[in-house]
This record gives sequence, C-alpha cells and structure tokens, in this order.
Amino acid sequence: MAKSLRSKAKRSSRRLKREEGTYAVHDAARLQRLNARLLDSNSNKDKIGKETEDKDEEDVVGDDEDKDGEEDDAKMSPTPSTTGEAKVSTSGARGSRRENWRESKGMKPRATSHGMNGKGKFVGKRKAGRPARRR
Repeated sequence: MAKSLRSKAKRSSRRLKREEGTYAVHDAARLQRLNARLLDSNSNKDKIGKETEDKDEEDVVGDDEDKDGEEDDAKMSPTPSTTGEAKVSTSGARGSRRENWRESKGMKPRATSHGMNGKGKFVGKRKAGRPARRR
C-alpha cells in the first residue's frame, strides 16, 4: 500500500534488486564511475598540494600562514568574474505557455483588444460591469 520513498517495502525491494537483480550490473557500473571520479579529484588535490608546498619551501617569508589563509579563501569562494559566468536574474514576470508561443510566432505576448462594448466604448482589459452569464 505504501508509496512513499521511505516505505520499508519499497526500500527492501530496491535493496534486493541492487544486490541480485538486473539492476545489479547498472548499480556496479555506477559505483565504479563514482569511484573513478573521486580518485581523479583526490589525485588532482594532491598534485596541487605538492606544488604549493614546493613554492612555500622556495619562498621563505615570515608571514607564510597569512598568505596561505588568503589563498584558501580565494579558492573557496570564486567570484562570477573569475568563473566567466554572468549572474542570471530570476526576478521578473514569467510568461505563460500561451505568451511564449505568441512570442515565438513574432506576435505581442498579450493581444490588444479591438472590440467595443454595448455602449460603443472601447473594451478594457478587465471587463467590469454586468456579468454576461446569468447566475
């Protein structure tokens, strides 16, 4: 009966599939890919660490600790200018699918109304007044 991701029946069946079912091959390949990626990233970190140690040994300065701290802070928080990515704005109006379709066809997103009401006046965007449907 239970359908949630945390249900014990679902978790146990997934565990069995992972160990002995057809999913086992797929899961093993996934684990191998992740392991290779982790090993590559760790080896890159080790190389970078060795290079910085060599530079520190060559440059004997009294404030080595302060310089290392500043470099670590710069590495930890890259600015958008250093990464080359422009900051994306997430604010503003989000068009509906209808508006997006109209824009793709070269039309205005919202059509202007050309009609008139019963009194001969132009129809507004919001049609206030007497309802058209009897209630």
